[in-house]
Amino acid sequence: GNYLDEISSLDCAVFSVPGNHDNDPYETDDWLCEVPFRRIIGPTYYSFNLGRVHYILLDNIVYINTGGSQGTVGSRNYDARIVSDQIAWLKKDLATISDKSTPIVVGMHIQLFGYPSLDASGSQTQVFRLDNAEELTACFSEFTDVSFLTGHTHMNYNVTPRDSSLPNIREHNIAA
Repeated sequence: GNYLDEISSLDCAVFSVPGNHDNDPYETDDWLCEVPFRRIIGPTYYSFNLGRVHYILLDNIVYINTGGSQGTVGSRNYDARIVSDQIAWLKKDLATISDKSTPIVVGMHIQLFGYPSLDASGSQTQVFRLDNAEELTACFSEFTDVSFLTGHTHMNYNVTPRDSSLPNIREHNIAA
């Protein structure tokens, strides 16, 4: 209720994605735990165009909730992954974009890359946080301008990978 009250008072469009705290704590099935989000807010993943930019919002929380049942809150554990049905949908969505220079903005809760740090030689580390990040980033290999907007960590950071297989991807992680 409070979230809807707050966003309805804003004088701008708001596009939501589910986070790890947005699941039914009494369910253990990933699809069923999202029912309240879909009923109150809307779909858990979708895309749209604004101007020349194609926006894709993804659900990258696979809710496990060990021990949860009706009347019992589970451990609220989860995996950070894009499920196979959503990957298949994403590939179909991207196939509709003929101009591969179209800017793509991907919003999702859990970050693509882990918090940057330095290795022993002083070089920035680039470790994926998302379990199937390679599968996800491969979907964007034909595109030249892909930005991920993520949250979850409560820290601000940017990652521009030096990995030659990801020349088109950047991430902006924005704290709550």
